[in-house]
Amino acid sequence: MSQLNSLAPEFENRYERPMMGMGMNEPKMSKADYSAFCARLKNIENCRQREQDCQETCIEPCAVDPCCESSFSMGWLGALILWFIIFVVLFWLIFYSVRPSWAINLDGSVNTSKLLLSAIVAAIILIIIIWLIKACIDYSR
Repeated sequence: MSQLNSLAPEFENRYERPMMGMGMNEPKMSKADYSAFCARLKNIENCRQREQDCQETCIEPCAVDPCCESSFSMGWLGALILWFIIFVVLFWLIFYSVRPSWAINLDGSVNTSKLLLSAIVAAIILIIIIWLIKACIDYSR
């Protein structure tokens, strides 16, 4: 071990490693430490081998993408029903606020059943138009 300086000659740095191969005594491992060291190296080598095997077997991507499939996915029919309900409500609100002459009763009140029927018909027509536009766009790709 080297001395820190001449003012503290008895100080030895316990964290300083001895220089190997320079004629100094090399510290030797105990038998238990050596076997533990060898076991650790063997585990590291086995881990590297397993990693290479996994990379070779996992080359092709998975057939099912977990990001695309969800238990909350409604599919095309669920989306169609949802948009149908939304359009019916919107058309009914529009027709109710406009109060067309064909939906007024003799006493001046609004006939809500006629408004609901016309909202359903308008929603079906709008969904068919949107579906045709989407089909044309998908076909042109």
